[in-house]
This record gives sequence, structure tokens and C-alpha cells, in this order.
Amino acid sequence: MPRRRILQWSALLVLVAAGAFTFALERSTHASFGGIDIKGSVAFRARTIEALRLMQSDAPREFDEVCAVVTQIRQDARSGTDVETGRVTIANASSLDVSLAWFASVLAHEAHHARLFRIERKHRQGNEVFTAEVDCINIQLEVLKRLGGNEREIVWLASKRDGHHPDMDHDGKYTWDDYYKRDW
Repeated sequence: MPRRRILQWSALLVLVAAGAFTFALERSTHASFGGIDIKGSVAFRARTIEALRLMQSDAPREFDEVCAVVTQIRQDARSGTDVETGRVTIANASSLDVSLAWFASVLAHEAHHARLFRIERKHRQGNEVFTAEVDCINIQLEVLKRLGGNEREIVWLASKRDGHHPDMDHDGKYTWDDYYKRDW
């Protein structure tokens, strides 16, 4: 076999091996449930699936909404929703360090943000951000109660019903600075 042919086959073999390795690595950080891509640590993926299963059995309407509007749930430094794509990011403080009922209710909350934009075409600008927060907190509170959230969680969440908790610097506006200041 000519030297050039050997080099071509070697290059092809390297590309195939690299592709297989990349695929295996990608699969090791991803899971899927209800058609939603779940990305994060093994513990995060397991906890997310557990929360979705709880919601599926005890809050099926909200589970269906999550599946309809959320494309991905991924572990991140802070929680939020890219309303245009349906990608949800969840902080450890909202997933691994809380009750399962709380985590599931956070997923319902974040999915409702996506729903407000994607289905009702409401966007989070100006004071609408606070109105959207009130809607999402009410959904979260309903789900939390249905899933057996404890009294401390219910009382704390009810205290946020004015919708202004994302305004971290208390200037009456919600900006990217506010988003990056939070740890939840």
C-alpha cells in the first residue's frame, strides 16, 4: 500500500476515534427525560429526573407544561431561563441543596417563564419582569404545596409574591447586573 494511502487511512481512523470519544464524553454528561436534555453532574442529572418524575406523578399538568416548553435543563452557577430557546439553567442551591419538592417547583417556575414568552408572547422587559415573577411564583407555590413542600419552604416562597426578589440591587429594575449578583 502506498505511503499516501496509509496516511489517509490513519487520518480517517484518528477522526473516527476522536468522534467516538467525543460522543462518549457527551453522553457521559447528558441524560434525557420527557424529551428534555439534562446536562450536568451525575448527581444533578439523577436529581433532575427524580424531580421530573415526582412532578409527573403529583403535578401532571405542570409536568406536561415543562415538557412542552423546556428543551434543556442544565446545571449552572445560577438559575434562569432562556425564554426564546426553552433552555433552563439551575443552580445547586435550587437543585441539590433543597428538598425534592422545592426542586420540582423551581422547574415548574422556570418552565412558566418560557411559556409566557413562547406561547403567550410575553417578554420580560421593564415592569413585565416583576409581573412574570408573580405569575411564576404562584405556579411554583401551587406545585410546591401539591408535591409536599414543607411549611418553611411554603412560607418563604409566599413572602416573595410581590415578584421583586430578582431586583438584587433594589433599584426597581431587573438587569443583567441583578442576574449575575444572585447565587440561586
